[in-house]
Amino acid sequence: MAKVFSIAKFSLNGIDHRTMDGSTFTPGGVARTSHYASGRRVGTSESPVGSRATIKVAYMSDTDVAAIRNFTDGQLQLITDIGDVWDVPNASIMNPPEISAGGEGISIEIEGDEANLVT
Repeated sequence: MAKVFSIAKFSLNGIDHRTMDGSTFTPGGVARTSHYASGRRVGTSESPVGSRATIKVAYMSDTDVAAIRNFTDGQLQLITDIGDVWDVPNASIMNPPEISAGGEGISIEIEGDEANLVT
């Protein structure tokens, strides 16, 4: 039986800031828009879409919040527990990190170029 993947680790410029469960990832690609004439669909147009990730990381006494907050134009890497590795070039944090109490960690939103599946 095939194994269902989970996100094992995100790293920012090679540093794993203790990825937590609850992260999401969209690798990007092509978005299509339908076009209509006389009430009928006549085709589509395409536009590129970059990748997007919402990452949850643990907030501990040694967490470098400044490095996370200032991450820009860097390399985002996603490693799944089934062995897939995705590289996202030109990635940047989009909003300031959101820090939650009660062990919920830090939530960050990152966008970058279309992701490349390495393995």
